[in-house]
Amino acid sequence: MASVVSVLLPMAAQAATSSEDYLAYIDGARAKLAQEEAAGKSIEEMGKAFDEVGAKQRSLLEDLLGKLKIKGMADEPMVSAGPAYTTDIGYDNLDGLLYADDEMTRTLLVTTRRIYDHWVAAEAKSKPDSMFVDGADKVLQYDDLVFYTVGGDASFTGYADLSLGSIDSNVFPRISVGTLSQDDDGLPEPNILLAVKSDGGKVAIATTLIKTQLKPIKACAKAKAAREAEWKKVVTTDGADSTKLGELTDAYYDCYADNLDKQKEFDALSKEAEALAAFINNPK
Repeated sequence: MASVVSVLLPMAAQAATSSEDYLAYIDGARAKLAQEEAAGKSIEEMGKAFDEVGAKQRSLLEDLLGKLKIKGMADEPMVSAGPAYTTDIGYDNLDGLLYADDEMTRTLLVTTRRIYDHWVAAEAKSKPDSMFVDGADKVLQYDDLVFYTVGGDASFTGYADLSLGSIDSNVFPRISVGTLSQDDDGLPEPNILLAVKSDGGKVAIATTLIKTQLKPIKACAKAKAAREAEWKKVVTTDGADSTKLGELTDAYYDCYADNLDKQKEFDALSKEAEALAAFINNPK
């Protein structure tokens, strides 16, 4: 698409390619690649086949979703899930176009609701003990959605969901503050804002660094200290039972969520959340 396309625009007004066209192609291509890999084709042959499918995948997604020009982000979006080996990071990620700055401190993934629903159903079938069995609407609210979309190989931990009267919760099922990390490194103050949107046939997921300096919440100091003390016990004790750690962690997050809106920084944080929602509505 030559013009910048809002994620709100209906599919019919955007492209000749449909979600069904895309799914038919990529499902068939991935199945064929898996067969060729199992048949023992050489690395060179498989690499060429992957490149061909990946190029077609990008072309279809760009026709389907349009291409955005976003200040501070790369002109060429990444394809968020490619036709890679099943052992590669990101193989089972949600298909879509992923925009990001150089440091991945600001991200936006755009896809269609049909592709999203198809992905959840496929993941539920292949991972029967995972979050995906709870259904597409529930998955939109889970921390692990970030890992499969805009998190790279880092995991999101949500400290508190924000309920803002200026933002329709039916359109934005989740706006949260939290952290992105690869390891459990204690309880740092949240530094990431997450927004998830499902509307107009599209799903969009975005993150950005929090500019407002969030200070420790005094009312949660005891809960935080108890959790950190238990965490140190668990990581230094072989075979330690982490049940109590989980309970203390949940207690701290509950405290944080109950008290965040009482902090003097909350108004500034809310404005940042509103700005992130506005960015999803009109990426630029």
